[in-house]
Amino acid sequence: MGWRPPLLGVLHLGIAWIVLGYGLDAARCLLWPLDAGALRHLWTVGGLGTLVAGISIRVTRGHGGQPLALGKAGAAVVLLIQLAALSRGLLPLTGLPQTALYPVAGLGLAAAMLLWLGALGPAVRPR
Repeated sequence: MGWRPPLLGVLHLGIAWIVLGYGLDAARCLLWPLDAGALRHLWTVGGLGTLVAGISIRVTRGHGGQPLALGKAGAAVVLLIQLAALSRGLLPLTGLPQTALYPVAGLGLAAAMLLWLGALGPAVRPR
């Protein structure tokens, strides 16, 4: 049957991103000079993006008469959002130039939204 990530776990993951982003942003203000913009992407891209994806997948599947499970398309959407959050929020800490990381995050988010529209969007069409 394989591993199936729980849909509720996606919401917990989103909340974890928000806590991490706020925590690191607070630490940045108090302890060391990190890029504030990059850290704020942890809670915006990682946290809010993951929460919006989790909620919209749950609502779409529920109203579309499908089981309330993440599914392969939903898992791919969430994974792409996680990669975007990591590339924009945490990878700048490695010293890589941010100009190289912005396109990675942007493409990851665009791919997630296109996948959502293509795979999950048709489930909410009017009957």
